[in-house]
Amino acid sequence: MIDGHVFPGPCLPFGVVKVGFDAEGEPKYGVISQFPVVDLPDKKIRIYDYSSTRSFEHFEVGYSKFGLKRYNIMVELTASRRVGLHRYTFPPSENNAKVILDLSHILSFGRYRGGWNSNGPYKVYFCSQFNVNATEQATWWNNRIDINTTFCVGTNGDKIGAILTFDTIKNPVIISRVGISFISADQACNNAESEIPDWDFDVVKQNAVDAWDNELGKIRVESDDENLKKIFYSDIARSLIDIYEKVGYMPDGRSGSSNGITQGGSNADMAETYLKQIDVNDKIDWNIAYEALLKDAEVDPWEEGLFQGRLHLTDYKKYGYIPSPYDRNLGYIDTPCSRTLEYSANDYSISLVAKGILNDYIKYKNRATSWENLWHPNVTYDEWAYGDNLVEDFYSFYESTSWDYSLDVPFDRLDKTFADKSFSGGYYNIGNEPSFFHTCLYHFIGKQYKSVDVIRTIMKTKFGVEQDGIPAYNLTDNNIYIQNVKINNKEWEKTWFRHKDISGGAIMEIQMGSEPSKIWSVISEDEDNKVIEDRVVPPSMSDYMDK
Repeated sequence: MIDGHVFPGPCLPFGVVKVGFDAEGEPKYGVISQFPVVDLPDKKIRIYDYSSTRSFEHFEVGYSKFGLKRYNIMVELTASRRVGLHRYTFPPSENNAKVILDLSHILSFGRYRGGWNSNGPYKVYFCSQFNVNATEQATWWNNRIDINTTFCVGTNGDKIGAILTFDTIKNPVIISRVGISFISADQACNNAESEIPDWDFDVVKQNAVDAWDNELGKIRVESDDENLKKIFYSDIARSLIDIYEKVGYMPDGRSGSSNGITQGGSNADMAETYLKQIDVNDKIDWNIAYEALLKDAEVDPWEEGLFQGRLHLTDYKKYGYIPSPYDRNLGYIDTPCSRTLEYSANDYSISLVAKGILNDYIKYKNRATSWENLWHPNVTYDEWAYGDNLVEDFYSFYESTSWDYSLDVPFDRLDKTFADKSFSGGYYNIGNEPSFFHTCLYHFIGKQYKSVDVIRTIMKTKFGVEQDGIPAYNLTDNNIYIQNVKINNKEWEKTWFRHKDISGGAIMEIQMGSEPSKIWSVISEDEDNKVIEDRVVPPSMSDYMDK
């Protein structure tokens, strides 16, 4: 999501399919395409000549519908776990109602590549079935239509598909179920027939609603503001080790059955699972998990470093930072400055897991200070450097600026960061990952109420329930500041809590007011520093295992 734009297609929790209209997405994320039209030429087809604007749109949980203005067709969509269900309402027509299937034969497979992670192709089998028989069928290959054929094969770069014609005079409604499988076409058909055996669109739609109610019902939100509840519900480690054992590295981002681009460091995600003791069923082999973490930290993946492990790891270990490379072929993905910062954070995470292994703990805790090698001692505090050379290179920071990344090591600049309430001044970008946590940094300096002000402004201007993105709906400005907190009926003076404080179940009571509290979480001038640290400032994760 960037600036609130999301894909609202029907799907189930943890479902394999997500059904929607073509929004010109990349093929890795939208691969099984079929669309209804009225009338087509007999001999030639140009697939992009048949698009249509939408006359209306409507979205609900597990359901969407829209009108194709050009053809006067209404399209309705819903889904089960591995099947997309389409319902097309055509204008009455004897032999002009058609459905075009794009990219393969009606019962076959396609290999797809591309998409954001730029990795290898993967194979998807699918099975598209209809509730009524077609009166005519054809296949198409590039621009040529072959009438009365049922088989077509293409090679790399070819555009192929099928065209089905229906008589919609007696029944203008055509239903199609599209099963998906990564195993075989037969399995795709079996998925379609077993999950949606009766072609009952309304039952499948209601099942999708029930599935989401079951998942989201595990969290209960009470509010008189229906929009606030809508936003909450729409935003809501073992697999890492499985991938490591099969591929050789844990993924930073997994997509299309391949490890995707590592945007920064090799994320030591297992550290949080370990420290919070989330592995309650003892399913994680921590010896293998630690082995995977160390491989990220020690073994240079070289040319594979864009997709797994740490790019330029040898230089990072040798110099304590990543020098600006001579070769710019990698473009903005290279980002040596932000990678140095992220590798430092990764090493710190590893040191926490290694706390019981003295030599490893000291090694990685020391290496976690590598970010200091980029900080220039004699310039203003928004500048980084390689040795004595200031960093002014766009390619040095991934998807952000030197200022933004400097908040990885917080300095006295938060007020300036958020001074531009449009959040378009280059200091803060709610639409991208490097900025996400910065709104909470006021907690570290005893000014939690300023986080409230910034977050409320962001919610008002950047989040909502409208079609054009999640901007702006009216939040109340009353009673937005915390006055007092209790957890399990105990007074809670901290602006933070640990995972284990609530992991066994907890009741949190928060008293709100219209002005910042002058007592709760406030640092007084005569307080001892140790008291301040214990009461107000969130701790480093380094002492997590000792508490």
